[in-house]
Amino acid sequence: MGQTATTTHSGASDSAFGEQLNALTRALAERAAHFDSTREWPAESLEAFGAAGGWRWGLPEASGGLGLSPVQRLRGYAAVAEGDMSAALYLTQHEGASELILGSPNGALREELTPQMAAGRCLLTIGYSQLTTSHQDGPPALRAELGDDEIVLDGFMPWVTGAPCVHAVTAGAVLADGTQLVVLVPLSAPGIRIEAPMSLLAMNSTLTCVVRCDGVRLGLDRLVLGPERDVLARRSGLRGLAVSACGIGVLRAIDAVIARSAAKIPSGASGIDFAGVAAQMQRDLEHLATADLSTDVAAHATVALRAQLNETLVRAAGIMLTIAKGRGFMSGQDAERLYREASFFCVWSASDAVRAGTINGLTSRASPIDV
Repeated sequence: MGQTATTTHSGASDSAFGEQLNALTRALAERAAHFDSTREWPAESLEAFGAAGGWRWGLPEASGGLGLSPVQRLRGYAAVAEGDMSAALYLTQHEGASELILGSPNGALREELTPQMAAGRCLLTIGYSQLTTSHQDGPPALRAELGDDEIVLDGFMPWVTGAPCVHAVTAGAVLADGTQLVVLVPLSAPGIRIEAPMSLLAMNSTLTCVVRCDGVRLGLDRLVLGPERDVLARRSGLRGLAVSACGIGVLRAIDAVIARSAAKIPSGASGIDFAGVAAQMQRDLEHLATADLSTDVAAHATVALRAQLNETLVRAAGIMLTIAKGRGFMSGQDAERLYREASFFCVWSASDAVRAGTINGLTSRASPIDV
Protein backbone atom coordinates (compact mmCIF):
# COMPACT_ATOMS: atom_id res chain seq x y z
CA MET A 1 0.00 0.00 0.00
CA GLY A 2 2.94 2.37 -0.12
CA GLN A 3 4.19 4.64 2.58
CA THR A 4 1.77 6.10 5.10
CA ALA A 5 2.31 8.43 7.99
CA THR A 6 1.88 7.79 11.65
CA THR A 7 -0.93 9.39 13.60
CA THR A 8 -0.21 12.83 14.93
CA HIS A 9 -1.84 14.74 17.78
CA SER A 10 -2.79 18.34 18.49
CA GLY A 11 0.55 18.99 20.17
CA ALA A 12 2.59 17.96 17.14
CA SER A 13 4.95 20.61 15.75
CA ASP A 14 4.33 22.11 12.36
CA SER A 15 7.48 20.39 11.06
CA ALA A 16 6.33 16.96 12.27
CA PHE A 17 2.88 17.52 10.80
CA GLY A 18 4.47 18.67 7.55
CA GLU A 19 6.55 15.49 7.32
CA GLN A 20 3.43 13.45 7.91
CA LEU A 21 1.59 15.30 5.16
CA ASN A 22 4.47 14.77 2.72
CA ALA A 23 4.32 11.03 3.35
CA LEU A 24 0.55 11.04 2.83
CA THR A 25 0.92 12.96 -0.45
CA ARG A 26 3.36 10.35 -1.74
CA ALA A 27 1.10 7.46 -0.68
CA LEU A 28 -1.91 8.98 -2.46
CA ALA A 29 0.07 9.88 -5.58
CA GLU A 30 1.10 6.24 -6.01
CA ARG A 31 -2.55 5.30 -6.61
CA ALA A 32 -3.97 8.41 -8.30
CA ALA A 33 -3.47 7.25 -11.90
CA HIS A 34 -4.91 3.81 -11.14
CA PHE A 35 -8.16 5.12 -9.70
CA ASP A 36 -8.45 7.72 -12.43
CA SER A 37 -8.25 5.06 -15.14
CA THR A 38 -10.37 2.38 -13.45
CA ARG A 39 -12.98 4.75 -11.96
CA GLU A 40 -12.98 2.59 -8.85
CA TRP A 41 -13.84 3.97 -5.43
CA PRO A 42 -10.42 4.79 -3.85
CA ALA A 43 -10.79 2.60 -0.77
CA GLU A 44 -7.03 2.05 -0.36
CA SER A 45 -6.36 5.78 -0.54
CA LEU A 46 -8.94 6.43 2.16
CA GLU A 47 -7.25 3.75 4.27
CA ALA A 48 -3.95 5.63 3.90
CA PHE A 49 -5.73 8.83 4.89
CA GLY A 50 -7.16 7.15 7.96
CA ALA A 51 -3.75 5.72 8.89
CA ALA A 52 -2.46 9.30 8.92
CA GLY A 53 -5.17 10.24 11.43
CA GLY A 54 -7.14 12.07 8.74
CA TRP A 55 -10.61 11.15 9.95
CA ARG A 56 -9.81 13.04 13.14
CA TRP A 57 -8.50 16.21 11.48
CA GLY A 58 -11.83 18.02 11.51
CA LEU A 59 -12.94 16.92 14.98
CA PRO A 60 -12.20 18.73 18.26
CA GLU A 61 -10.14 16.92 20.87
CA ALA A 62 -13.18 16.59 23.13
CA SER A 63 -14.82 14.53 20.39
CA GLY A 64 -11.85 12.24 19.78
CA GLY A 65 -10.29 14.51 17.18
CA LEU A 66 -6.86 16.05 16.86
CA GLY A 67 -7.89 19.63 17.52
CA LEU A 68 -5.99 20.90 14.48
CA SER A 69 -5.85 24.62 13.82
CA PRO A 70 -7.54 26.02 10.69
CA VAL A 71 -4.07 26.54 9.17
CA GLN A 72 -3.12 22.90 9.75
CA ARG A 73 -6.38 21.71 8.26
CA LEU A 74 -5.83 23.79 5.13
CA ARG A 75 -2.33 22.35 4.79
CA GLY A 76 -3.90 18.92 5.06
CA TYR A 77 -6.36 19.61 2.23
CA ALA A 78 -3.54 20.86 0.01
CA ALA A 79 -1.42 17.79 0.75
CA VAL A 80 -4.24 15.38 -0.10
CA ALA A 81 -5.10 17.24 -3.32
CA GLU A 82 -1.45 17.28 -4.37
CA GLY A 83 -1.44 13.50 -4.11
CA ASP A 84 -4.91 12.75 -5.48
CA MET A 85 -7.57 15.38 -6.16
CA SER A 86 -10.29 12.71 -6.30
CA ALA A 87 -9.60 11.74 -2.69
CA ALA A 88 -9.52 15.41 -1.72
CA LEU A 89 -12.91 16.09 -3.28
CA TYR A 90 -14.54 13.28 -1.34
CA LEU A 91 -12.86 14.30 1.91
CA THR A 92 -14.17 17.85 1.62
CA GLN A 93 -17.67 16.41 1.27
CA HIS A 94 -17.22 14.15 4.31
CA GLU A 95 -15.93 17.01 6.41
CA GLY A 96 -18.74 19.27 5.20
CA ALA A 97 -21.25 16.75 6.54
CA SER A 98 -19.26 16.26 9.74
CA GLU A 99 -19.22 20.01 10.36
CA LEU A 100 -23.01 20.21 10.13
CA ILE A 101 -23.39 17.37 12.62
CA LEU A 102 -20.89 18.91 15.03
CA GLY A 103 -22.81 22.18 14.89
CA SER A 104 -26.23 20.55 15.24
CA PRO A 105 -28.43 21.24 18.28
CA ASN A 106 -29.32 17.53 18.10
CA GLY A 107 -26.94 16.42 20.86
CA ALA A 108 -28.00 12.79 20.71
CA LEU A 109 -27.10 12.58 17.02
CA ARG A 110 -23.72 14.20 17.67
CA GLU A 111 -22.92 11.74 20.47
CA GLU A 112 -23.99 8.80 18.32
CA LEU A 113 -21.95 9.67 15.25
CA THR A 114 -18.83 11.47 16.46
CA PRO A 115 -16.99 8.37 17.75
CA GLN A 116 -17.79 6.56 14.51
CA MET A 117 -16.54 9.49 12.43
CA ALA A 118 -13.30 9.68 14.43
CA ALA A 119 -12.68 5.98 13.78
CA GLY A 120 -13.50 6.20 10.06
CA ARG A 121 -16.45 3.83 10.50
CA CYS A 122 -19.08 6.34 9.37
CA LEU A 123 -18.39 7.80 5.93
CA LEU A 124 -20.58 10.77 5.14
CA THR A 125 -21.21 13.08 2.23
CA ILE A 126 -23.26 16.18 1.49
CA GLY A 127 -26.40 16.57 -0.56
CA TYR A 128 -27.40 20.22 -0.34
CA SER A 129 -26.16 21.84 -3.56
CA GLN A 130 -29.84 22.25 -4.46
CA LEU A 131 -30.02 24.84 -1.66
CA THR A 132 -26.96 26.77 -2.81
CA THR A 133 -25.94 26.51 -6.47
CA SER A 134 -27.84 23.80 -8.38
CA HIS A 135 -31.43 23.76 -9.69
CA GLN A 136 -32.24 27.22 -8.36
CA ASP A 137 -34.96 27.82 -10.97
CA GLY A 138 -38.41 26.29 -10.56
CA PRO A 139 -39.74 24.31 -7.61
CA PRO A 140 -37.33 22.95 -4.96
CA ALA A 141 -35.43 19.88 -6.08
CA LEU A 142 -35.82 18.16 -2.70
CA ARG A 143 -38.99 18.75 -0.69
CA ALA A 144 -39.70 17.87 2.94
CA GLU A 145 -42.81 17.39 5.04
CA LEU A 146 -42.30 17.74 8.78
CA GLY A 147 -44.77 15.81 10.93
CA ASP A 148 -45.10 15.25 14.65
CA ASP A 149 -42.77 12.27 14.61
CA GLU A 150 -41.21 12.00 11.15
CA ILE A 151 -39.74 13.78 8.14
CA VAL A 152 -40.77 12.72 4.63
CA LEU A 153 -38.52 13.54 1.65
CA ASP A 154 -39.45 13.65 -2.04
CA GLY A 155 -37.37 14.81 -4.97
CA PHE A 156 -33.67 14.54 -5.67
CA MET A 157 -30.17 15.68 -4.74
CA PRO A 158 -28.30 16.55 -7.97
CA TRP A 159 -24.70 16.10 -6.73
CA VAL A 160 -23.83 13.47 -4.12
CA THR A 161 -20.20 12.40 -4.12
CA GLY A 162 -19.49 8.82 -3.10
CA ALA A 163 -23.18 7.90 -2.88
CA PRO A 164 -22.79 4.17 -3.70
CA CYS A 165 -20.01 3.66 -1.13
CA VAL A 166 -20.73 5.84 1.92
CA HIS A 167 -23.17 5.42 4.76
CA ALA A 168 -25.26 8.59 4.86
CA VAL A 169 -25.79 12.03 3.35
CA THR A 170 -26.65 15.33 5.00
CA ALA A 171 -29.52 16.35 2.72
CA GLY A 172 -30.91 19.86 2.37
CA ALA A 173 -34.64 20.11 1.72
CA VAL A 174 -37.34 22.79 1.54
CA LEU A 175 -40.66 22.77 3.39
CA ALA A 176 -43.92 24.06 1.94
CA ASP A 177 -43.53 27.40 3.77
CA GLY A 178 -40.13 27.99 2.19
CA THR A 179 -38.05 27.21 5.25
CA GLN A 180 -35.18 24.74 4.95
CA LEU A 181 -33.81 21.85 6.96
CA VAL A 182 -30.89 19.47 6.87
CA VAL A 183 -31.50 15.82 7.70
CA LEU A 184 -29.16 12.84 7.91
CA VAL A 185 -30.33 10.27 5.37
CA PRO A 186 -28.96 6.70 5.43
CA LEU A 187 -28.29 5.81 1.81
CA SER A 188 -29.73 2.36 2.44
CA ALA A 189 -33.11 3.78 3.54
CA PRO A 190 -36.30 2.60 1.80
CA GLY A 191 -37.23 4.99 -0.99
CA ILE A 192 -33.64 5.96 -1.79
CA ARG A 193 -32.64 5.44 -5.42
CA ILE A 194 -29.01 6.09 -6.38
CA GLU A 195 -28.56 6.66 -10.09
CA ALA A 196 -25.52 5.47 -12.02
CA PRO A 197 -22.43 7.61 -11.40
CA MET A 198 -22.09 10.59 -13.71
CA SER A 199 -19.43 10.53 -16.39
CA LEU A 200 -17.33 13.57 -15.54
CA LEU A 201 -14.37 15.25 -17.19
CA ALA A 202 -12.25 14.26 -14.19
CA MET A 203 -12.37 12.48 -10.83
CA ASN A 204 -14.81 9.75 -11.82
CA SER A 205 -13.59 7.56 -8.95
CA THR A 206 -15.56 9.86 -6.62
CA LEU A 207 -18.72 8.15 -7.94
CA THR A 208 -20.77 11.34 -7.92
CA CYS A 209 -24.45 10.57 -8.49
CA VAL A 210 -27.95 11.94 -8.52
CA VAL A 211 -29.81 10.54 -5.50
CA ARG A 212 -33.60 10.38 -5.63
CA CYS A 213 -35.93 10.25 -2.65
CA ASP A 214 -39.34 8.69 -3.18
CA GLY A 215 -41.31 9.14 0.03
CA VAL A 216 -38.26 8.56 2.27
CA ARG A 217 -39.41 8.52 5.91
CA LEU A 218 -37.04 9.43 8.72
CA GLY A 219 -37.46 9.91 12.42
CA LEU A 220 -37.00 13.35 13.96
CA ASP A 221 -33.87 12.00 15.62
CA ARG A 222 -32.19 12.35 12.18
CA LEU A 223 -32.84 16.11 12.02
CA VAL A 224 -29.50 17.97 11.85
CA LEU A 225 -30.51 21.63 11.41
CA GLY A 226 -33.64 23.74 10.96
CA PRO A 227 -36.23 24.44 9.94
CA GLU A 228 -35.13 28.02 9.22
CA ARG A 229 -34.97 30.41 6.29
CA ASP A 230 -31.29 29.93 5.40
CA VAL A 231 -30.27 26.75 7.13
CA LEU A 232 -26.69 26.82 5.82
CA ALA A 233 -25.95 30.44 6.69
CA ARG A 234 -23.77 29.57 9.68
CA ARG A 235 -21.40 27.23 7.87
CA SER A 236 -17.74 27.80 8.71
CA GLY A 237 -15.77 30.08 6.42
CA LEU A 238 -13.19 27.31 6.29
CA ARG A 239 -15.37 25.50 3.77
CA GLY A 240 -14.65 28.04 1.03
CA LEU A 241 -10.97 28.21 1.91
CA ALA A 242 -10.74 24.42 1.64
CA VAL A 243 -11.52 24.62 -2.08
CA SER A 244 -8.63 27.05 -2.57
CA ALA A 245 -6.35 24.82 -0.49
CA CYS A 246 -7.13 21.90 -2.81
CA GLY A 247 -6.38 24.10 -5.82
CA ILE A 248 -3.00 24.99 -4.37
CA GLY A 249 -2.29 21.27 -3.97
CA VAL A 250 -3.11 20.63 -7.64
CA LEU A 251 -0.91 23.58 -8.65
CA ARG A 252 1.99 22.03 -6.72
CA ALA A 253 1.39 18.71 -8.50
CA ILE A 254 1.43 20.48 -11.88
CA ASP A 255 4.67 22.23 -10.96
CA ALA A 256 6.23 18.85 -10.12
CA VAL A 257 5.31 17.48 -13.56
CA ILE A 258 6.81 20.58 -15.20
CA ALA A 259 9.99 20.14 -13.15
CA ARG A 260 10.30 16.50 -14.27
CA SER A 261 9.95 17.67 -17.88
CA ALA A 262 12.44 20.53 -17.60
CA ALA A 263 14.58 19.09 -20.41
CA LYS A 264 11.64 19.53 -22.81
CA ILE A 265 11.19 23.26 -22.16
CA PRO A 266 11.99 24.92 -25.49
CA SER A 267 14.70 27.54 -25.67
CA GLY A 268 13.33 31.05 -25.59
CA ALA A 269 10.47 30.15 -23.20
CA SER A 270 9.92 32.41 -20.23
CA GLY A 271 10.92 31.33 -16.73
CA ILE A 272 8.43 29.17 -14.86
CA ASP A 273 8.01 29.29 -11.07
CA PHE A 274 4.63 27.87 -10.11
CA ALA A 275 6.14 26.50 -6.90
CA GLY A 276 6.79 30.07 -5.79
CA VAL A 277 3.28 31.14 -6.80
CA ALA A 278 1.75 28.22 -4.88
CA ALA A 279 3.81 29.06 -1.80
CA GLN A 280 2.66 32.69 -1.86
CA MET A 281 -0.96 31.65 -2.32
CA GLN A 282 -0.61 29.26 0.61
CA ARG A 283 0.63 32.15 2.78
CA ASP A 284 -2.28 34.33 1.65
CA LEU A 285 -4.71 31.50 2.36
CA GLU A 286 -3.34 30.94 5.84
CA HIS A 287 -3.63 34.66 6.57
CA LEU A 288 -7.31 34.49 5.62
CA ALA A 289 -7.75 31.44 7.85
CA THR A 290 -6.98 33.62 10.87
CA ALA A 291 -9.11 36.57 9.70
CA ASP A 292 -12.74 37.41 10.36
CA LEU A 293 -14.26 36.15 7.13
CA SER A 294 -17.56 37.90 7.85
CA THR A 295 -16.00 41.30 7.03
CA ASP A 296 -16.33 42.76 3.55
CA VAL A 297 -12.55 43.11 3.20
CA ALA A 298 -11.91 39.43 4.03
CA ALA A 299 -14.77 38.27 1.82
CA HIS A 300 -13.38 40.26 -1.11
CA ALA A 301 -9.89 38.88 -0.50
CA THR A 302 -11.24 35.32 -0.38
CA VAL A 303 -12.95 35.74 -3.76
CA ALA A 304 -9.89 37.47 -5.25
CA LEU A 305 -7.57 34.66 -4.13
CA ARG A 306 -9.88 31.99 -5.53
CA ALA A 307 -10.21 33.79 -8.88
CA GLN A 308 -6.43 34.26 -9.09
CA LEU A 309 -5.95 30.58 -8.29
CA ASN A 310 -8.41 29.53 -11.00
CA GLU A 311 -6.61 31.69 -13.55
CA THR A 312 -3.23 30.33 -12.48
CA LEU A 313 -4.41 26.71 -12.68
CA VAL A 314 -5.72 27.20 -16.22
CA ARG A 315 -2.45 28.80 -17.33
CA ALA A 316 -0.25 26.26 -15.49
CA ALA A 317 -2.17 23.32 -16.95
CA GLY A 318 -1.74 24.71 -20.45
CA ILE A 319 1.98 25.26 -19.93
CA MET A 320 2.37 21.75 -18.49
CA LEU A 321 0.69 20.19 -21.51
CA THR A 322 2.73 22.33 -23.90
CA ILE A 323 5.96 21.13 -22.30
CA ALA A 324 4.81 17.49 -22.14
CA LYS A 325 4.02 17.56 -25.89
CA GLY A 326 2.11 14.69 -27.46
CA ARG A 327 2.86 12.17 -24.75
CA GLY A 328 1.14 14.37 -22.18
CA PHE A 329 -2.01 14.24 -24.31
CA MET A 330 -2.26 10.45 -23.87
CA SER A 331 -4.62 8.93 -21.33
CA GLY A 332 -2.89 7.65 -18.23
CA GLN A 333 -0.23 10.36 -18.15
CA ASP A 334 0.02 12.61 -15.08
CA ALA A 335 -0.07 15.68 -17.32
CA GLU A 336 -3.33 14.58 -18.94
CA ARG A 337 -5.00 13.79 -15.60
CA LEU A 338 -3.87 17.01 -13.91
CA TYR A 339 -4.97 19.07 -16.91
CA ARG A 340 -8.49 17.74 -16.45
CA GLU A 341 -8.43 18.14 -12.66
CA ALA A 342 -7.26 21.75 -12.93
CA SER A 343 -10.35 22.60 -14.98
CA PHE A 344 -12.60 21.41 -12.15
CA PHE A 345 -11.84 24.54 -10.16
CA CYS A 346 -13.55 26.67 -12.80
CA VAL A 347 -16.87 25.11 -11.72
CA TRP A 348 -16.39 23.80 -8.16
CA SER A 349 -18.35 25.97 -5.72
CA ALA A 350 -17.68 28.91 -8.01
CA SER A 351 -19.89 31.87 -7.17
CA ASP A 352 -20.71 34.49 -9.80
CA ALA A 353 -18.03 36.72 -8.27
CA VAL A 354 -15.40 33.97 -8.55
CA ARG A 355 -16.40 33.15 -12.11
CA ALA A 356 -16.30 36.82 -13.11
CA GLY A 357 -12.88 37.24 -11.52
CA THR A 358 -11.61 34.13 -13.29
CA ILE A 359 -12.83 35.32 -16.69
CA ASN A 360 -11.50 38.83 -16.16
CA GLY A 361 -8.10 37.48 -15.15
CA LEU A 362 -7.87 35.21 -18.17
CA THR A 363 -8.98 37.89 -20.64
CA SER A 364 -6.98 40.79 -19.20
CA ARG A 365 -3.78 39.62 -20.86
CA ALA A 366 -5.40 38.84 -24.19
CA SER A 367 -4.43 41.29 -26.90
CA PRO A 368 -4.44 41.22 -30.71
CA ILE A 369 -1.26 40.22 -32.49
CA ASP A 370 0.25 42.74 -34.87
CA VAL A 371 0.79 41.19 -38.27
